[in-house]
Amino acid sequence: VAAKNGYFDMVVWLYEKNYVCSHEAVDRSARNGHFDVVKWLVINGCEGYSCHAINWAAMNGHFEILKWLVNNPINAHLRRINSKLAEKHEYDCSVGDEDHAFTEKYCLTVCLNPMDYAPQSGNLELVQWLHNNKVGKANDCAMNVAAKYGHVHILEWMLEKKYKKPNALPFLLAAKYGHLNVIRWLVKNHGISHKCKEINSYPHAQGIYYAAEFNHVNVLQYLMEDCPAFVKYHALRIAVKCGSLNAIKWLCK
Repeated sequence: VAAKNGYFDMVVWLYEKNYVCSHEAVDRSARNGHFDVVKWLVINGCEGYSCHAINWAAMNGHFEILKWLVNNPINAHLRRINSKLAEKHEYDCSVGDEDHAFTEKYCLTVCLNPMDYAPQSGNLELVQWLHNNKVGKANDCAMNVAAKYGHVHILEWMLEKKYKKPNALPFLLAAKYGHLNVIRWLVKNHGISHKCKEINSYPHAQGIYYAAEFNHVNVLQYLMEDCPAFVKYHALRIAVKCGSLNAIKWLCK
């Protein structure tokens, strides 16, 4: 807890009193951007750090911590292990809850791809550094995360670097989290139509239903242009079920 909250003097005092210092102390201080705590714990013989320290530093845009951890000799061992496991595990950090990141199953394999977490921060310089230094390997997850958090500038850069073209999932994540800028970009640049003609039209109808569920009126206005009445009715039912008042008011106009 002391490391997580950046209480440097308390961390030193606890360490001198022989309290156990696990890798979680480094991991969580890295997550919250406490560089002084991270360096002191690693240099003074703490247990080390797990993959989460690197991923969380990338995720939250703590660039200096990320570079220091990646270039630390301890990390070389983690990366050697990860390279052997890379083809055996798949993990998409853009979907599901973050609690599964604590499980042993993902402890090493997630570390392979801090690039998949970095787009959340919106820090393009950090993403470019990971790419240029070949720290991990970006896959669909990186693009999904950029869409989920509304970072069009990162999506644009990924396409310039010949990353895989986005599929339906970035569109759905943008609709779910209310990022109309991402939806417009996908429609304009990747031929994803925002016209919905059928109740189960994918991903268009599903995008509408996400917008209704999560109360994103601006997304509804854009996606429901020339939309059939039965799709509007289904969206209204979802909005009522979820208590999305602003969406209900707009749909009832």
